[in-house]
Amino acid sequence: MRSRVRKASDDGVKPYQPTRIVDKMLRNLWLIGYIDLLLPDSCIIHVMRHPLDAGLSCYTQPFGYNGLQWAWDVSEISSQIKMTHHLAAHWDKAMPGRVHTVLYEELVQYPELVSKDMMQWCGLTWSPEVLDFHKVERAVATASVAQRYEERLRKVLQARQAQQDQLGGGESHDEL
Repeated sequence: MRSRVRKASDDGVKPYQPTRIVDKMLRNLWLIGYIDLLLPDSCIIHVMRHPLDAGLSCYTQPFGYNGLQWAWDVSEISSQIKMTHHLAAHWDKAMPGRVHTVLYEELVQYPELVSKDMMQWCGLTWSPEVLDFHKVERAVATASVAQRYEERLRKVLQARQAQQDQLGGGESHDEL
């Protein structure tokens, strides 16, 4: 990364200097303690999906074998989701109020309301452009790259219902 920034500077290109960084890596919940120590003023938001939605998304996403081997096995996915929920509960007890939890389904169903809440949580001023994320011209290099171009993400909520009988169980966020 540093070499790319140096090369851009050498070529006379002003490097992009973000004022905010959003990191959506799946393992970040495991790092909350470190994040809190190293970035004490950071805004930490945990977006939690329904377990079946999360599992289906992991299973159908071609992560490859880059450290997410568990994403290829339904029972391993289930274990990971349960561990994630237990870990979120741990951080809520260990550092009350430090992590703001948002339900993904609510974000999709009420994007403006939930986005305003997240912006307020982070101490940021609301801007309607937040809802136009799909129009922003910049690189997106995550598994959610396709979501960026969809105006609404409601189809995700429908995927669970279509597959629920086949996948079994209908655990809610609270039943884990």
